[in-house]
Formats: sequence, structure tokens, C-alpha cells
Amino acid sequence: MNIIPYDNLYRYQKKAIDFVAQKRGKALIYITPGGGKTLITIHLILKYPALKPVLICCPSSLKLQWQYELQKYFPDDKISLINANSNLSSSFHNADFVIINYDILKRWQIELCKYKFNLVVCDESHKVKNPSAERTKALNVITDRIQHRLLLTGTPITNDVGDLYNQLHLINPDTFNSYSKFLKRYTTPKTITIQRGLFKTKKQIPGDPCNVDELNNIILNHFFRVSEKEVFENIAEMQNIVVPIEVDNLNDYRTAERIFMNSKMNTREEKFNAEQNLAKARKELGIAKINSAAEWIREHLENSNQEKLVIFAYHRDVLEALAYELGVDKSVIFYGGMSTTEKDDAVKRFINDKNIKFFLGNSLSAGTGVDGLNKVTSTAIMVEALYSHAEWEQAKGRVRRKNSTFDAYFCYNLIVPNTLDEKIIKVLDRKAKETNEVLTGKQMSKDELLSELIMKG
Repeated sequence: MNIIPYDNLYRYQKKAIDFVAQKRGKALIYITPGGGKTLITIHLILKYPALKPVLICCPSSLKLQWQYELQKYFPDDKISLINANSNLSSSFHNADFVIINYDILKRWQIELCKYKFNLVVCDESHKVKNPSAERTKALNVITDRIQHRLLLTGTPITNDVGDLYNQLHLINPDTFNSYSKFLKRYTTPKTITIQRGLFKTKKQIPGDPCNVDELNNIILNHFFRVSEKEVFENIAEMQNIVVPIEVDNLNDYRTAERIFMNSKMNTREEKFNAEQNLAKARKELGIAKINSAAEWIREHLENSNQEKLVIFAYHRDVLEALAYELGVDKSVIFYGGMSTTEKDDAVKRFINDKNIKFFLGNSLSAGTGVDGLNKVTSTAIMVEALYSHAEWEQAKGRVRRKNSTFDAYFCYNLIVPNTLDEKIIKVLDRKAKETNEVLTGKQMSKDELLSELIMKG
């Protein structure tokens, strides 16, 4: 087992531990994917063992990874992994660490509130950004009874400034206790009308950021942040390359696109229909790209010096079709509907089996927290465009980590010209600019923005 002692931590990792200590165990560690947030957390607990028992909340795909790392550093401690079918009465009796995924927090809320945890760790904390979601409500109730709260994320904002509210609430609930007040102070809220049967109600949603300097100071006070440049100080930058591809038949996609473009957004029902129309258009475009994408991927593997490739797509149908085209005997698939064990096996087979050339992952479930892929490849390929800049950063970060050793890193974005692929790039361009201003207080130059989002090659 590879045990990394405290003295061998990077300088920014030691600073992160000191920051959390200075904040009395209430902070958010905001470090780019691959920067070693798990290791920071482990050494924090090693340095301050009174933080145990510890509750670790994370996406389902990360539970086994947390268990594995904790077993290395705390071999004598009791580590309980909670699943949907675990026994409620005995699952974490006298446990030093309890690991649970966000999706089942509501079911376990009462039992977790009874247990005297000293620290809660919320990994990928942007997953609990929505104050009205059941998982978020359950987490907020549970954390009310826990003195120390540590949040970990590489992407605290995935959509808008409103994403910050619940993460700040978890750290400092006394100050951040009203979502509506937060929106009024730090955004220019938009009012939308929601139709419920015969009744109409108005709802405020986040608008453009405002009072940015003040929000920057709040973030500096609660977040430990280190630049990507410092994290990857001796590692080559990732080259983000747009690859236009031709497809044979776009008829079904064009039909779906026209329906979406004609969608209305005045009522809740119309908004729901528009979302469904967009989902249909995205799927039709993904399906239309399968053959051309598979051909490009095969040629790239043959002509590059890579022996394995990580491939992301949004739809399961697209992933399975790509596996068929590329060879089911050469591919592993990773998507949300798989069990934790099946996901873990897929990662291990890709890393260890020389006959497996392609890791085909759902861009959301495989794009967050999956480690080890960077041991065998430095190339990520996006077959379907992601509709969130943060998710795009997370996904491509699977092949460029702090312990990566390749000389160059590539993210190829396969797009079909004159489709939603091109339009979403412009939207992500704007979102990336807003996020950078809020989190850093610096306005991105056009050149910096282009290199941060997509650099045409």
C-alpha cells in the first residue's frame, strides 16, 4: 500500500490542513480535480484524531474509494460502508468512520442524527447545492448536530452563484440562513411564473452576479483555494481540442432541434416541455454521432502513442453502441445504474487488463471522483457535449491528476458543426467567465477564457 507521510505532502496540502484548523474545522477545500483533497482530509484527521467519529457523505461512485483510502491510513479503525439495504440498527455501531452516499441520506437521517459524529465530510459538495432537494434537506438536518464540517469540491459553482448558498450554509449556518436573502444580495434575481393547475405562483431564481467584491471576501474567508497552476506545477497543461466530425444522417436530430427551438418558457409546464425537447434533441444528436465518433476513436488509437483511451458520453444508449462499434471485448462501461462493485470492477479492468482499450463512462457519474484512469492514459474524448463547464472540467480531470506522469495531456471534443454542439460552447463560455469572476475576483481576459474553456486545434 502506498502510504504518503505528512512530510511528503505538497506545500498547498499542508496549507489546506492549517486553514481548516484555523477555521475550527468549518471550511470548504476548493482544489481542482486531481489535487488530492482526499489525502488532505485523511492527514487532517491523523493530525487531529479527536475529530473521529467521522461521517463521510459522497456520491455513490466514491464510496469504495474512500473505504480503500481509509483502510490504508487507519487499519485498526472500524469503517462502515452504508448501502440502501444495510441493516439500520447495527450498520455503524462503534464505527470510527461511516461512509454514505447522498442519495440515501433521507432514509438514514434519523439514525445518523442519533450518532455522535465530530466531523462531517461532504465530498463533491456541489452535489448538495439545491436547498430544496431532499438529499440537501436531510444533510442540513444531520450537520446541525455535528460541530465540524469540511466540504470538498473542485467545482463549487456548476450553474450560477446560487450554487454557493447551501455550501456556505453548511459551513456557517448562522450567517447564511436565507436563500432568498442570499440571492437578493449577490445576484439580480429573476422572477418567473409557475403554473400549478389553475393557479399561478411567482418564484425567484438566480440572475447575474452582483456585489462580487463582497462575495469574493466571503469566499476567501470560508474557502481554501489554490490555483490549478500551483497544483500541477510540474505537469504539462491539458490541450483542449475541438474536432469537427461529419455524420451521415441528421434528419431525426433536425426535427427534434426545430421542436426545441420553438419551445416556450412562460409557464412551469412549458419550461418542463422545453427541457424534454432539449433532452430529445441531445439524444438524437448523440445517436447520430455514434458511427463517425467510433471511426475517429479507432483511427486516433491507431495513430497516437496511447494504448488506452477514456471516452465520455451522456446517454447510456450512446455508450453501449460505442462499445459495440469499438468492440465489447476491448471496452468497459461505467454509468449511474451500475452497482458500486460493478463500477469499481470496470475501473480496475481498464487499468490492469492490457486487452481493454476503451473506458466508456457516463460524463456525470464517471466524470466525478473516479481515480486511477490517469495511470494508463492521458487522453479524454468527449463524444457528447456537456452542458456544464464545471462538469466538463471534472470529466477531463480524470486523466490529469497530481500523480500523473505523461508528457502531454489531451481532451478532444467531438462536435457536429451547425448543431447544439456549437451553441453550447458559447453558453459555457459565458458561464465560465461568470464563475471565474465570482470565485477569484478577477475578470478573465478573452485569451484566458478561451484557453480555460476550449482551444481550437
